[in-house]
Amino acid sequence: MVELLLPVARRLTVNADAIPMSMRGMLTGVLRNKNDINEMAYQVGGRDVKPKKPLMIVGPDERTVMLIVGDGVAEAAELEELAHAGLERQEKNVKKHGRAFDFASARDRAGLPQANEFDQNYRDALRRRAAAHKRNPFSDPARVPQRPPAENGRKIYA
Repeated sequence: MVELLLPVARRLTVNADAIPMSMRGMLTGVLRNKNDINEMAYQVGGRDVKPKKPLMIVGPDERTVMLIVGDGVAEAAELEELAHAGLERQEKNVKKHGRAFDFASARDRAGLPQANEFDQNYRDALRRRAAAHKRNPFSDPARVPQRPPAENGRKIYA
């Protein structure tokens, strides 16, 4: 008995309009769900192909974007696994925090104030700056752009 292995043809539609205008020509493709990720290897020509351009994954919240870069080193099968892992991580975050990225914990890790504290902190900083300028306006001038030096060599202050 002889077995013949025939490659199965797939007809894939690559939606070029899914790629943002600012990134046209810079991406291999845009993946929006698990089906797109499963078909990605066939879009680039096979599971052993090494795409040079990154893949963009749009998260389940439709706002978060993740780029997976292969740089011609990683095979499409590896990129597919990374894309599945990233999408699963984003789905867990959406269920837990309501967004694919937890900004509150990222601010805590970076030692930054929370978003609800920003307005008051900004107002306080402006008040401190204005008070310092009122105390000594000559040694603490407001920040203004400088003009180029005059032709006679004297410095012109704005």
